[in-house]
Amino acid sequence: MLMQGKRNYLWILVLIGMISISSLADTGIFVKDFFTNDNKNNPLFAEAEEVEIKEENESTYIIEKNSIGYEIPREYILKVPVNKNYIVIDNSINIVDKPDINGKVLVSLKKGDIAYLERISGDFGYFSLNSGTKGFALLKGFELYNNEQKADALLGISKVSTVLKSNNVYYVLAKGEEVLLRKNGDNSFVVVDEYGNEFKAPEGSVEISQKANISSRSMISRRSSSLSKIVSTAYSLVGSPYAYSGTGERGYDCSGFTYSVYKKSIGIELPRSSRDQVNMGLSVNKSDLIPGDLLFFNTSGSGISHVGLYVGDGKMIHASSGAKKVQVTSISESYYVKRYISAKRIITN
Repeated sequence: MLMQGKRNYLWILVLIGMISISSLADTGIFVKDFFTNDNKNNPLFAEAEEVEIKEENESTYIIEKNSIGYEIPREYILKVPVNKNYIVIDNSINIVDKPDINGKVLVSLKKGDIAYLERISGDFGYFSLNSGTKGFALLKGFELYNNEQKADALLGISKVSTVLKSNNVYYVLAKGEEVLLRKNGDNSFVVVDEYGNEFKAPEGSVEISQKANISSRSMISRRSSSLSKIVSTAYSLVGSPYAYSGTGERGYDCSGFTYSVYKKSIGIELPRSSRDQVNMGLSVNKSDLIPGDLLFFNTSGSGISHVGLYVGDGKMIHASSGAKKVQVTSISESYYVKRYISAKRIITN
């Protein structure tokens, strides 16, 4: 039996009787909390939770928990094949004797070193090295080593700030940031995110970098990665009810929405009110907005009283007391043009 949630991106596949899912023997790790529409307070799957991927398609992974299968958007899960070679993408990373950042350091690896992943333990992988050393290291410091991928990937630069979408997965192009590209015909490109998702790049939005042609996903801008998570989380909450002082369980008010988006997506805890949030980050001109910036308005006549999250193309997502829900709104609407005060950038690098 297949049950569909309130939004298309929340599909839940329930295994009953003779329905079964064939195993792919791949492990997945949740990169952020996954909530159902029925319970937005307690995640069904928590960040860093390890699961077995049973099947996959273009936009989702099918996983199993307690004999129930769930079809989860790919943006939530990092696929981590075991018994494969991985390349270090951080400048340096320690191999330790136990799955704990305070473990005894056995050896230090540098960017570009190769290690063989044997198994996973939470946020850590158990790696073996050519030297014979075996130990644990944080998985986020590695990516799957894939020679074929390196053969056709290009390092590019974003020329614009906008949001790309593919199968309910979002990617933020931030002007001037490095991106990983693949050619898509003679004169067009697709952008590749850190999870391997591909997004068609609008004409003129990217160009090949003049730097050496480096194709590893480690070259993807960390700021673009963070902004993509913020925008994806914001879109996932569109349609949620408005609730005064709410931060998720009953709904959201304007500052509760921006507070929750930043906290859930990248772990940054903003102040709770819009009047305090405006004191965070760097001031930016309205003409220089990028997705992820906060927009502040005077809707009460007595100073800053409303905040929204800019998502590119002249739009923001915000919790509207008038509409009684979280919604996408054009910042060119006369109501918001007249009441606009300022913008702040939280993610600067």
